[in-house]
Amino acid sequence: MDEEKKQLTELLEIAEYMVLKGSNPYDEDNESTSAYSLSGDLILKRLFDGQLSYNEDFLELLELEEFTDTKIKHKKCHKLIVETRTGKTIGELNKSFGNRTKEEIEEFLLWVYGKEIEGIQKKAYFSKLAIAKRTLRKDISRLYETNETKDFTLIVHQTKIKVHKLILLARSGLFKGLFISTLETKQVQDFTNKSVKTLEALIKFLYTNKLDELNQDNQILEELSDAQEYYQLNPKSMLRYLIEKKQNYSKN
Repeated sequence: MDEEKKQLTELLEIAEYMVLKGSNPYDEDNESTSAYSLSGDLILKRLFDGQLSYNEDFLELLELEEFTDTKIKHKKCHKLIVETRTGKTIGELNKSFGNRTKEEIEEFLLWVYGKEIEGIQKKAYFSKLAIAKRTLRKDISRLYETNETKDFTLIVHQTKIKVHKLILLARSGLFKGLFISTLETKQVQDFTNKSVKTLEALIKFLYTNKLDELNQDNQILEELSDAQEYYQLNPKSMLRYLIEKKQNYSKN
């Protein structure tokens, strides 16, 4: 058991170092992955990059029917999420699912919102859709740069930050509560006294689940330190952990 613990600690230390240097040790395209023998335990992989909490947030979003705006056959869903994840329009998907069962449609949407379903790529209904191999986080991260579909404004010290309402809804309990109580709201003033750069760093984290090297500014990290509690992020969110590691890294 002590040997296993030692090996796990060594893996985490290597992974932490690589991520803090801006490299993802679990990226299949990363040549260092095989060199450090980090291709193994899926649980370790998910634990480290916060994927479990990230996917859970979007799976919970699927259950919030009051915010859905379209359907695939009988099942309500969110047009932005489904089309971003699949690269298909809702019309194309409904045509493809013309004679598919209720169970297949529900399984497909669970995959769209982040549930790992073993062997789904090989299933007949899925393979016919010709969807490229992709991950939830990478697809949602691309939305961060997609300004034309942003539909909500966060006002911080007179600066307007445009975002996708669904991302805030999925990732923050604070915003979820706000949106549930005022369904039609289009903007909100942030009263936390945090700087614009800090809120921009937080928003980027909600999309990408990462803190990039730019955010090693100590003031930003300090202002983010209570964000997990204030914005009611998933308790398993990696935000606090990443902040602590970046603070420690910047001291060395």
